[in-house]
Amino acid sequence: MSDLETASYASPPCYASELDPAHSGRAPVVDPLPDADLAQSLNAMLEVGRASAKILTALLAEFEQREVTDLLASVQRNQARFCGILTRIVTQLGDTPSGVTSSFHDEVLGLEALAERLALLNGGMAWVISQFDATLPRVASDELCGVLADLREVHRADLKDCEALLDWLASQPS
Repeated sequence: MSDLETASYASPPCYASELDPAHSGRAPVVDPLPDADLAQSLNAMLEVGRASAKILTALLAEFEQREVTDLLASVQRNQARFCGILTRIVTQLGDTPSGVTSSFHDEVLGLEALAERLALLNGGMAWVISQFDATLPRVASDELCGVLADLREVHRADLKDCEALLDWLASQPS
């Protein structure tokens, strides 16, 4: 390459670290959540996420339709990934990640009707989303807030897919 040629890059450089926080598009954090409280909240979500991943594994065995098993397997992988990310974040916050599986697991699998199990699983995902909604405005770190916001969006998409599956189940002949 001659001195006059410029190098080309696959993507432009990121200048986010040089931006004034006032221009981040995020409202200033008025009442930041202390790390210990954030870790406690994330641990509660981790316990429900672990239960959800295990529930989804059990639900996979209930279906033969490829489209349904693909959807449930995707949601299950997202839940497992969610648990891994929360485990790392809680550790980074200086706390110990919970190893507990929420009693939500037994509650869901204790139901006989598949539609009832799926509906309660959806309720658990909705609860996690509500926890993100309550927590995100109080997360001081823009980077951490971005990671948690991404996890919330994955949960929203998974909940939408599982709600569609529940609608599909309701339309099936008995």
